Amino acid sequence: MPEEDTSYEAMYLGGSILRLPEKAKGADPANHLLGHIPPFLLIHGTADAVVPYQQSVVFHQAVVDTAGDETRAALILIEDGDHDAPALELDELMESKLGFFQKYLK
Repeated sequence: MPEEDTSYEAMYLGGSILRLPEKAKGADPANHLLGHIPPFLLIHGTADAVVPYQQSVVFHQAVVDTAGDETRAALILIEDGDHDAPALELDELMESKLGFFQKYLK
């Protein structure tokens, strides 16, 4: 739980997010989206027990809102995928990754 001092977030921040809200806010990448936003490809498993997939959903929306461009971020959710899901190497997903990079890395 993020409110505990033993959570990954607390270990990164040096204390719980409840006791260090400003530090937690500064660690949120969504709070640093300004000006030109590069393209983002977000891939997340819906059964991730380490990082809730909702964080990617919220960040995806923050990128789209800040950029004012729905094509600036792509979000692929892996149904029932965990944090290090073998599904991340599926051929279909590999094609999606390649397509994204071919589009933006010319």
